[in-house]
Amino acid sequence: MAQDIEALAHRIGWLENNFKQYVAGNTYNGVALTITGDNGFVNIRSVLTPSKTIGDDNLLSLTICGSKNAGQGVTLTIPGITFKNISNYRQPLYCITDDSSVSYFFSGIATINGNTIIMRSNQSFSYCTVKADNLELESWPTWADVF
Repeated sequence: MAQDIEALAHRIGWLENNFKQYVAGNTYNGVALTITGDNGFVNIRSVLTPSKTIGDDNLLSLTICGSKNAGQGVTLTIPGITFKNISNYRQPLYCITDDSSVSYFFSGIATINGNTIIMRSNQSFSYCTVKADNLELESWPTWADVF
């Protein structure tokens, strides 16, 4: 009976904390969730949603939207996380960039490394949105509630 209650409590905690959204610009668990970038990047709105699988793997879905100086690249840094690093493994994400009211899917290279997303394009862009679902992480984000 005690094991059943413990298992139920764990599942309730999992349901309460899984898929909770964290908005950049706020502090959670003593960690400022601030998305930074080079080339004059200014965060407009970024929402990160960590989750755990039943097998206890750590995942992160995210939407990062910001402006930057016109140019062909930006490196975005997310505090408190480390993307899973597996040789020759590419995690999927997509980017939308725009400049002068023309939007297009990102044509270039987007790389995930450590806690950064690096975008390099053959087109100049001033605004970018990065969207990804279920990116694998090495461990649970330091700013997210623990369960």
